[in-house]
Amino acid sequence: MFELPVAQGLMLCELYIVDAATTNVTLVNQFSRMKSDTFPTDPKKFAVYATLADGQGDVAMRLEVAQLSTAGAIWQTVNRLRIPDRLTTVRYAVTLTGVIFPEPGEYEIVLYAGDEPIAHTGLRLLDTTGATP
Repeated sequence: MFELPVAQGLMLCELYIVDAATTNVTLVNQFSRMKSDTFPTDPKKFAVYATLADGQGDVAMRLEVAQLSTAGAIWQTVNRLRIPDRLTTVRYAVTLTGVIFPEPGEYEIVLYAGDEPIAHTGLRLLDTTGATP
């Protein structure tokens, strides 16, 4: 049986560090905007982190980066996650590599459990050349 988890936030950061002794997590350089002077951008690397609660079972997790102006996905990944029981809080952490943003503007990062969106956050990509999109 599968119970849909509830996401407790979705954070964008440069990287996440899990302490080996305590298993505590440190999110390094959280952000909600990026800058670039070339478009399409060079491949970007960053991390996405969320905690999931009140779920249970095996589920396919899909993380998608979508351009809001076109509603089209520019990057996605799918992986399986096992949530042992409803009382266990599970971490979802993924490092995105090779994300190429086609143009400046607004993007949305969406986390799906199965086909259900459970968390999202925005990302604004700024053009540092001063050009108007």
